[in-house]
Amino acid sequence: MRKYNIVTKKSYKDRNGQDKAQWNSVGSLVYFPATQDKREGYKLELNMHPNTAFYIFEQKPKEERRGVSSGYMKGGEAGSEPMLDDINPGEIPF
Repeated sequence: MRKYNIVTKKSYKDRNGQDKAQWNSVGSLVYFPATQDKREGYKLELNMHPNTAFYIFEQKPKEERRGVSSGYMKGGEAGSEPMLDDINPGEIPF
């Protein structure tokens, strides 16, 4: 498992006119490597949406998504591992 910080950058000048940056944490991305029993997956945790499941999809052309109904990873509640979930990619508007 690898965990990445998700941050925003706010640039400003200090009182001496020096350029500075303020880094604000907005969440984390957790990567779960594939095991013998599970595919690799990701879990997105955003501080402003606690206990919310976020779905992470590889972007593919719409023609390739038609007719595929499973195999995508679902982000679970904070602290849980991703689970396989049946999702119809044709219903996703992007």
